[in-house]
Amino acid sequence: MQEKNVTGQSQNVMVNDDETIDLKKLLFRFLGNWYWFVFCVMIAGGGAYLVNRYARPIYKVGTSVLIEDDKGGSPMKGIFGNSDMTQGFGMFPSLQNFDNQTIIIQSYTQVRNTIKELDFGVSYFAQGKVVSREIYHDSPFKVIIDKKHPQIIGTPFNVHIKKDGTITLSVEAEVARLFDYEADKTVGVKYEFAFSKDLKAGDKLVSPDLAFTIMLNEKFNPNEENNYYFILNTPDQLTKRYRAALSIDPMKKGASLVQISMLSDNPSKAKAFLNKLMEVYLNRNLGKKNQFAKKTIDFIDSQLKSIASSLGESEDKMQSFQSDKKVMDLDFQGQQLLEQLTKLDEEKALFETKMKYYRYLNTYIKSAQNIESIVAPTAMGVEDPLLNKLIVGINELSMKKSELSLNIVRPKEHPMVQRIDAQIQEALSTLKENTGSIIRQTEIGLSDVNRRISDFNLLLKQLPQTTRDYVNIKREYTLNNEIYTFLLQRRSEAQISQASNSPDNEVIDSARVLGGGPVKPTKRINYIIGVMLGLVFPAIIILLKDFFNNKIVTREDIRNITKHPIIGHVFKLPSKIGATVVLDNPQSTESEPFRAIRTRLQFFTKEKTNPVILVTSSFPGEGKTFNAINIASSYALIGKKTILVGCDLRKPRIFDDFGLNNNQGVSNYLIGQKAIKELVQKTKSENLDVITAGPIPPNPSELLADKKMKELIEELKQTYDYVIVDSAPVGLVADTYHIMRHTDTNIFVVRQHYSDKSGLMTCLAEAQENGVSNISILINDVELKKGGYGYGYGYGYGYGYGYGYGDNIEKKTGIRRIFG
Repeated sequence: MQEKNVTGQSQNVMVNDDETIDLKKLLFRFLGNWYWFVFCVMIAGGGAYLVNRYARPIYKVGTSVLIEDDKGGSPMKGIFGNSDMTQGFGMFPSLQNFDNQTIIIQSYTQVRNTIKELDFGVSYFAQGKVVSREIYHDSPFKVIIDKKHPQIIGTPFNVHIKKDGTITLSVEAEVARLFDYEADKTVGVKYEFAFSKDLKAGDKLVSPDLAFTIMLNEKFNPNEENNYYFILNTPDQLTKRYRAALSIDPMKKGASLVQISMLSDNPSKAKAFLNKLMEVYLNRNLGKKNQFAKKTIDFIDSQLKSIASSLGESEDKMQSFQSDKKVMDLDFQGQQLLEQLTKLDEEKALFETKMKYYRYLNTYIKSAQNIESIVAPTAMGVEDPLLNKLIVGINELSMKKSELSLNIVRPKEHPMVQRIDAQIQEALSTLKENTGSIIRQTEIGLSDVNRRISDFNLLLKQLPQTTRDYVNIKREYTLNNEIYTFLLQRRSEAQISQASNSPDNEVIDSARVLGGGPVKPTKRINYIIGVMLGLVFPAIIILLKDFFNNKIVTREDIRNITKHPIIGHVFKLPSKIGATVVLDNPQSTESEPFRAIRTRLQFFTKEKTNPVILVTSSFPGEGKTFNAINIASSYALIGKKTILVGCDLRKPRIFDDFGLNNNQGVSNYLIGQKAIKELVQKTKSENLDVITAGPIPPNPSELLADKKMKELIEELKQTYDYVIVDSAPVGLVADTYHIMRHTDTNIFVVRQHYSDKSGLMTCLAEAQENGVSNISILINDVELKKGGYGYGYGYGYGYGYGYGYGDNIEKKTGIRRIFG
């Protein structure tokens, strides 16, 4: 405790800067208000019960998926013979970057495609007495929406189904939105929308604002009537709602097995959504694979179509020539030339096939469209590692852009998408340069083959005409047949690849309720929270009340303000007891505190003869007059000649408490009108006399400062054993300081829950400045029921049952002693 000297001369007035918490005091403070804790615990516990009883149970529904993570972005493997032939039918990376896949699953497009395949457009609810619950497959009716007609969305339509199947439909809403399903947008707002209508099941309800039919199903029970309601939803509303509910978490750190879960009060509906979400997700992955295979097959089919016609014509031409010329085979020289020319023709055909692919590729580059579906070089027998690497890179960037666009509202404006577009354009520019270089090289190779073919054609001209014609016809047939066979082989490989495609990912567990039951409300935790709130709330209120309370409550409050001794405590009395309690009931427990005060006053006046005791307070209403009367009465009870002097000249009260008159008193003596013996009035106690204040003078402070006041005190001391002075409050006027110069001890009365801390501290500081000594504090109006007063003051002194007084006091049990 740090003491601060207020006057500069004494340390009796101080401020407590010690911020430590007295736990014992705090405990008794709480025990004194035990009933508030019990009440709040009961209220909070009741609230927890209602939450547990009526809150909708929330279930966690989840499914587990294995995502084959391919962080290297390698092309998917196929069944083509050479080392990376599969790239021809899997030019896309397998899209298996783990983070990308989790984003795709939660993407707006993915969830919306899922919603489209589910019958979630209408939400059905059963109305209960307290709460309603959503019914998914258990609704006894079905609403069929006419999506060509605008509909009221987001507004509950109340449905009452009677036993005969008649339906009463009603709706009432302050604001209702009108939605066009075909345009997929809100087209209007209705204010104060309400109607009620009876209709039969199957009748179509049509109005400018809605159009739907209500059909009863096998769940309808004709033996009971129930109330329901339904709400029409938009795809966008449902998509946002289910996206927000989705959660994706790895089942183990570093593993590619993830759990996709959501919280829902309707587990059946949640399971249907998650299962469909996985189905759509896997089909998307498989569709991406099949899309490329189909593109490759379509390209080969277009080549087969043109070559098939040429093959048929050359075959017919060869058969006709053999039939007409009666030629079945060639001689040795002709056969050698045919074999050489056939090899050159095959080489030329390969160059031409590659050239067709390069021109096809060049067209795609110029259009910059459908980059994802470029036919792979290996599909057409083009084994160029650099070309293959460039196309793989472009496809990877294109896939990355597609995945990123799924979660972006305006992807073209997003900086990441713009950066990927720039990378794609750069890759396309490089591919264009590389393709141009390859075309030039191919043209050179093709020219060389044509030159060699020309050389052999010169040799062929030296053969007989028939042999030359037959060689040329067979060359054409063999070339077309080889190309046709080559394309058929590639087409067959592409079809096999397409048929063998499967999703990269796998659903391990279908959607199910996790944990076996609801995760909310957690009844035990709710009860614990309720009890904790019931204890914490009143504790906080008590602490805040104490923190902001500037009133005197405990002895510690006084000790933190001053070092002046506390002379005693006077407990709160019932209102029916008068001010003269000691005289009226000297044997009562209410009189006992004044006996204790009288005993302690002996230590303050032991060296004084006929001591003068002044009783004052900081402000009116603190009980100074009441305590002055009963302190004086306590001396009279032990046979001491005592006089009570009323020196509160501004607001006298003593006369009224004793039933005396106030026509003359101290004020008359101070102005020299009356002698002391003329002013003394008797009470019902022979040892107690009273001098009232008398008429209120215009200058009370000046009168009390006059030497006549000292003469009054000195003369009374000659006659009485004790002089008790009731003075004015020192916080309002300075009258009392004039009297204090003539007193032996001064009692400051402080009233619990009433006296102000700062006011008391100021008054005590002023008393020190005026040189007042022998100050003691009396705490008045102490309420034991409030608790917390001086650590449960009341059991240390044993008033009422320790001295043999008050035989009618009720005996208290141990429990009642604690809480009383």
